[in-house]
Amino acid sequence: MEVNNSLLYTGLSGMNRGRSTVAEAAQDIASGTAVSEGSGDLATSIVELKEGQHLFEASAKVVNVADEMLGTLLDITA
Repeated sequence: MEVNNSLLYTGLSGMNRGRSTVAEAAQDIASGTAVSEGSGDLATSIVELKEGQHLFEASAKVVNVADEMLGTLLDITA
């Protein structure tokens, strides 16, 4: 069970980091901060937005695997 908890914690932490990255990048884009500071900053914010999205999606898959593992362990012990 410790491995499953570790996977779940890792997945949830990654989802939280991904959400935070997306929120920060979206705020920079929406506020115009990314545009007013120079042309390269908008591209950087868009890349960070996509990175956050991918991090969230990958972490959600880790949580799903942890859930499936727990379900399998419960099925085996039942």
